[in-house]
Amino acid sequence: MRIYEMDAQRVYTGNFRDLSPKDPIPRGWTHIAPPDLETGVAIFDGVKWFTRAERPAPVTASAPAEQRHITVGAFFDRFGDQKMAILSSTDPGVRALITDCTVREYIDLDDPQLPAGVTMLVDAGFTVDAETILSAPIEERERPTAA
Repeated sequence: MRIYEMDAQRVYTGNFRDLSPKDPIPRGWTHIAPPDLETGVAIFDGVKWFTRAERPAPVTASAPAEQRHITVGAFFDRFGDQKMAILSSTDPGVRALITDCTVREYIDLDDPQLPAGVTMLVDAGFTVDAETILSAPIEERERPTAA
């Protein structure tokens, strides 16, 4: 059986080789023959080959998104003059939120559950600006230090 090599963009490299029917097909190879081309490139979509006049642009890795982590103390500091009232609250929901926060190494401001936690504080009667708390720029002093 003849197999055909493709690169990371699944473009046919021009390389082929013969395998025994019992040998597994290695990753990056296929047994489906590419079309004969005078110009252009053959690209394998996992089922069949298709052709393009030019090689596709290389996929560039995007820079990783900045982690929006702050210390637990910095998170509670964002509540301003409501901080001590929140921390001393006897409301069961508020106590649960405080406990959940304090067992963490840091607060991830992009955690999808965090807005609900801040809304819980508003529902418990605290005057807090959830949008500002969650989206304010992170100051260097708020960032966790590497251990």
